[in-house]
Amino acid sequence: MGSSYCPSWLFNSVYESPCTVWAKLGTICTSDFVVPSSSIDLSNYHAADNRCQCNIVAYNLMSACATCTVGYSSPSISEYSSTCATQTFNSEGISSSLVADVTLPSWASLQPTGTTWSLSQVSAYVDRNSYSYYGGSYYRDNYVGYILLLTGGCLLIAVGFAWCCTLAIFWNRE
Repeated sequence: MGSSYCPSWLFNSVYESPCTVWAKLGTICTSDFVVPSSSIDLSNYHAADNRCQCNIVAYNLMSACATCTVGYSSPSISEYSSTCATQTFNSEGISSSLVADVTLPSWASLQPTGTTWSLSQVSAYVDRNSYSYYGGSYYRDNYVGYILLLTGGCLLIAVGFAWCCTLAIFWNRE
C-alpha cells in the first residue's frame, strides 16, 4: 500500500474533493450511496449497477478518490465495471441532465489511455485544459478573477487608509 496524495488540481472548481463529487454523483441514483472507507480492500471500489456509477466519469472519480484516500492504484476499468449487470457501462461519459447540479472536475470524462486510471495522464490533461462542468456547461478554471478581486480589495483599503491619514493631518492643523 502506498501513501495517499491528493493534489489540489484533482478538486473541482468549487474545491470539492474527488470523493465528495463521487458521493454526490452516487446519491443521485442511490440515496444511501457511501464512498468506501476501506484502505485495505479495493474490492469495495466497484460500480453500483446504475446509470450514475456505470460510466467513465464515475470510474475516474472513484479512481481519484482511491488515490486520495487509499494511496494506491484503483481497479481497472473492466474490474470496476464488472458489477454493471443490468446497466451498460458508458465509456464515453455521462448524461448532462443527470449531473446538472454536480460540478465535475475538468478531467472527469477523460478516457484513460490504458486499462486503468492514471494520475500522470490526468495531470498532463489538467495542465493543458482547466475546465469544470456545471449546470450543463463547461467553465474555464482560472484564478484571474480572484486575483483581480483581491488586488482591487487591497487597493480600496490602501486608498481608504490614505484618505483617513489625509483627514487626520488636516484636522490636526487646525
